[in-house]
Amino acid sequence: MSSIKRIAALAVSIAALGAASAQADTIGTLPTSGATNNSCSDFTVWQQSPSGARATPFHMTSWSTYQQAGSAGRSLRLKVLRPVDASHWTVIAESPSLDVGTTEGVKTQAFDYTITPGDFVAIAGAGADCFYTDGSSGILDGSSGPDPAVGATITDDVGVSPSGYELDLELTGNVDADGDGFADGTDDSCPTDPAIHTGPCAADLSIAATVSPTTIGVGDVAVMTGTVANAGTSAAQDTALQTAAGPGLQIVYNLPAAGCAFTTSLSCPIGALAKGASQPFVVVVKGTQVGAQTLTASVAGSTIDPNTANNSVPATVTVEQRVPLVCTVPSLKGLTKGVAKKLVAATHCKLGKVTKKKAKKGKRGTVIKQSPKAGTVLPAGSVVKVTVRK
Repeated sequence: MSSIKRIAALAVSIAALGAASAQADTIGTLPTSGATNNSCSDFTVWQQSPSGARATPFHMTSWSTYQQAGSAGRSLRLKVLRPVDASHWTVIAESPSLDVGTTEGVKTQAFDYTITPGDFVAIAGAGADCFYTDGSSGILDGSSGPDPAVGATITDDVGVSPSGYELDLELTGNVDADGDGFADGTDDSCPTDPAIHTGPCAADLSIAATVSPTTIGVGDVAVMTGTVANAGTSAAQDTALQTAAGPGLQIVYNLPAAGCAFTTSLSCPIGALAKGASQPFVVVVKGTQVGAQTLTASVAGSTIDPNTANNSVPATVTVEQRVPLVCTVPSLKGLTKGVAKKLVAATHCKLGKVTKKKAKKGKRGTVIKQSPKAGTVLPAGSVVKVTVRK
C-alpha cells in the first residue's frame, strides 16, 4: 500500500454538460506554453467532480498533459480512483502508458473509460514525477512509493492540501448521462437508457381511469381516478398529463397539482417516468350544466412513443338538474391519507378509522386497503375506512 505525501484536490468549476451534445467536451485546461508540472515522478491526484460540480458520468476518450523536454524518457499513466473514505482511494482503472518523448508540449493518450461523479483521476509514473503548482506559491510533490496497480488502495497520510493548485491535465470526451460507457450524442443514441445505444429511446405511455359517479346533479362532483404508466424500454421524458372537461363540467381539484396550467385543457407535468414506473392521478369535476358531458384524460412526452393508441381515456359524466346527495365511495388505493380525506369529502363521504400496517406492496404512507370498496353507493356522510402502509 503506497501513501501520498502531498495531495491536492483541484476544485474545477464546470457546469454539467448537455446530455445529448454531439460535440467533444473537456475537463481541465492545459497551458499554451511553459508546463507547470516540470516532471512527473510519483503520484498526484486531481478530483474530477468536487462538491457535485459534475452531476453526470463523463465518457473519456483521451487524456492530455503538458510536459517539458526534461521529462524525456519517462512513461506516464492516467489512473482512475474511487474514494473509500475521506483519506483512502482505490485504483479502479488505468490507461495505457504515455511516453513523454523529447520535445516540450502537449502529450495525448487515448483512453476509453467512463468516470463516475465523485471519482478522482491521477497521473502516475514509476520512478518519475508528478510535480505541480499554481504558478506562484511553490510546488507540491507526490509520494516516493511504487506505481500503484489496479485494485491497490492509496492512503493519504497528510490530508488534502489547500485547493487552487493546478495540475496540467485535460480529459476529452462526452457526457455519459446513463453511465453505460457510451458517449452521449456520438456513441449513444439514447442517453437516458443504459440498455439502448443504437436507435432512438422508446417509451410506451398509457393511461387508465374510471369515473365515479357517472351521473351527478348540478353543483355535485364526480371523481376520475387513474394511473399513467410507461411499459416501454426507455424512460419517458417530459411526461405530462392533460385533462379536458366538457362545457358542463368544472375541474375543482387535481393530483398531481404542482406546475399545472390551463390552455385548451389542464396540463400537469409528471416529468421523467422510468420504464416500468407508474403515477396515480385524480381529477375532481363539478357539474355546472345539464347534459352528457365529456371528461378526457391523456398523457404525452418528448420521448418517441410508437404506440399512442393507449395514451387517452374518454369518459362521460351525465349532469342532471337535481340528484339526491349520496356517498359514492371513490378508489383510494395508492393515495396518501390527506388526498384520500379530500376525495371522500368531495364525494359526500367521510374518512373513518385509519389503520397503519406493514405490507410488501404499495408505497409507504399510501392506502393499500379500503372499506367499503370503490363504487359502493351509500347515504351521504357514510364512513370509509382505510389501511395505510407503514
